[in-house]
Amino acid sequence: MQLNAGLLKRLAQAEHPPLLVMLSYDNDLRIDAAGRAYDYTPALPAGLRGHPEQMRHWRSGGADAFATLLEQRIKPQVAARVAVDPQRQTLWGHSYGALFVLHTLFQRPQSFQHYIAVEPSLWWGKGEILQEAQEFMRRPPALHARLQLWVGQQAPQTQPHPDARSSQPADAARQLAQRLNALPGLQADYRQWPGQSHGAMLNTAILPALEAVATGL
Repeated sequence: MQLNAGLLKRLAQAEHPPLLVMLSYDNDLRIDAAGRAYDYTPALPAGLRGHPEQMRHWRSGGADAFATLLEQRIKPQVAARVAVDPQRQTLWGHSYGALFVLHTLFQRPQSFQHYIAVEPSLWWGKGEILQEAQEFMRRPPALHARLQLWVGQQAPQTQPHPDARSSQPADAARQLAQRLNALPGLQADYRQWPGQSHGAMLNTAILPALEAVATGL
């Protein structure tokens, strides 16, 4: 599912027309994987490796700087150009981007009211994001937010990296959503798409995510 004129027209006519803000590097790459691997990943304890062996040359640990960029530069620039509702803001991400969505929820829960994490790389850094989740649940902040955690249903051998097959249980995302849903002020929903691979979920999840935002769900 790609953004096109027909879809954008439908969204513009919705009950709550969404304002879409998309960020990218100033280059010709459709996806700057190495750059995003830095932007979307949290800092790790010394000695702990995040990226798979074949991507060991990628940097990591830029998630907090990227979150600060969103809060201190991007949001004010958008608000200066378009009327926005600061109480109805959504953060969406896929794979490493979904890892960033969860990190933002756990570290800066007031930044957004709606979080959509699609196929989050829970295995990254030997499950370091799940340690963040533990700390978040141990001392939950006062908030009113929604998390939608979506995954594709795929066989273990089709996981994107060997790390994903070995470091976390197959239902780690479902377990995480269930535990987060028990927190006051946080509605955490889990959804699984049968037959959808990790990569396919990037396109599969775009339309339902936009529809959820446009209908205020």
